[in-house]
Amino acid sequence: MLTPKIIIRSKGQLDREMQLSGDATIGRAFDNTICIDDTGVSRYHAIIEQREKEYWLSDLGSRNGTSVNQEPVISKRKLQDGDSISIGDRATLDFHFPEKAADRLREPGGAGERNPTVSASTPVPSVIAPAEKTPRLVILAAAAGLVIIVGIVLLLSGVFSSTSGGAARIVSPQTGTTVKGRETIRVEVENQKKIERIIYLLDGIEIASAQFPPYDVELDPANLSNKVRNLSSSDHILTLTIEDKDGNRKPQPDTVLISFETVETTSSETPPDDTTASDNTRRAAAGNIDVASLCRSLAAQISGKSWYTFDAEFTEQIRQRAGQYPVSVIDDARRYRREIGNAFGAKGLPLSLGFVMAMSQSRFQNTANNSEQTAGMWRVPRRIAVEQGYIAADEPASALNDAKRSSEIAAAYMKELINVFGMDDFLYAIACYGMPVSQAAQLRARLEETDPTVRRDFWKLVKAGVVSREGADRVARFFAAGIVGENPRLFGIGGEPLSSLY
Repeated sequence: MLTPKIIIRSKGQLDREMQLSGDATIGRAFDNTICIDDTGVSRYHAIIEQREKEYWLSDLGSRNGTSVNQEPVISKRKLQDGDSISIGDRATLDFHFPEKAADRLREPGGAGERNPTVSASTPVPSVIAPAEKTPRLVILAAAAGLVIIVGIVLLLSGVFSSTSGGAARIVSPQTGTTVKGRETIRVEVENQKKIERIIYLLDGIEIASAQFPPYDVELDPANLSNKVRNLSSSDHILTLTIEDKDGNRKPQPDTVLISFETVETTSSETPPDDTTASDNTRRAAAGNIDVASLCRSLAAQISGKSWYTFDAEFTEQIRQRAGQYPVSVIDDARRYRREIGNAFGAKGLPLSLGFVMAMSQSRFQNTANNSEQTAGMWRVPRRIAVEQGYIAADEPASALNDAKRSSEIAAAYMKELINVFGMDDFLYAIACYGMPVSQAAQLRARLEETDPTVRRDFWKLVKAGVVSREGADRVARFFAAGIVGENPRLFGIGGEPLSSLY
């Protein structure tokens, strides 16, 4: 069997070479197979999976993307000898099979073939083709090849420019900045032609917008105290949303944590205490937050799409559940960071999917619930684990308290549900969580009867009876857990965002 090697080229670091043996995760976290220490690389960025004699590359929902030979990896990509893998714009991995290189050297006419010795007895052809004919053929062939290559490049550039949207990230201010007066927000933009305007949000509340390059806006604390609660007494999250020419909005993953020093809040209400805030207080705090935007941002982080509809009723269901998640969640999650990352990364699933699902199901309490016959952080029903072959029929649920084992079971189960619906329809996979995979396939058959654009409005299909109320509650809790976990300070519970773990 051919054994691939990878040459790792990263900015500011010496080139490295390693030999692959099985699956390999790529990212900034120290426990990756290929660790790239660069802030532009996600903690768990991508994975190379071995399937018999083939190797496949998947992006793990990374912030800056993965490409092969300058082509973005959307789902999976089979790797070929000589492929160049780009991890964002920070590192390049050269994938090759040394055995194939040796075979090429041994081919007739290859660089490794010795020229035969010409002796006096070797017959010499009496007719020699004119020397100028060969160069002309070579030139014509090269010209034809160049025309084809240029045509392909132009075609591909047209395709990508027409399908890919714009992107933006905040350059200034940076996380940790204390704003003491007026300050300019500066951004870095990609694919400017696809952008109609950039919307600036503070704690999910729209505070400004810009339609023309360079898209700079002024952050004026004096004009924010009536829009944003507790302006000078807590930290706040600055985010961007891009609106295209069709009016579609795409939340950007970039977030900046800032504070304000000199402006006094006009509200007499004090921020909820991290340890004593009640569920009702936190739900009230959530009342001024753009929950729909936060949910779209989470959905885009998981699937890469931001087309999902979060109407007022769906958003309110999520808002009501936001107070169910305690301040200790991030500390509990950190204890199982390696197990979750390895299990979900090995299945090619976004790590955010695993972390948020665990938070919504158990708040990262890795125990068996014998009364409900569920186990692990993800509360996978024992009957499902047995039916799908994850555990033996005579094995009790209490045996699944092991973090590594429960993580692998949950990742395998989520992978099967995602395979049923596809990542674009991951909301329905979550709605079916706890069901047999065969039952999930029945819902998929019903969805096939609806228009794809309708499927993006999850709550509409809930009201139509296509999705059960139990499934709807599961999805609402998933998004409530996700937006609280990613934006804890907005909900008055402090702590680091969940994404700091992956």
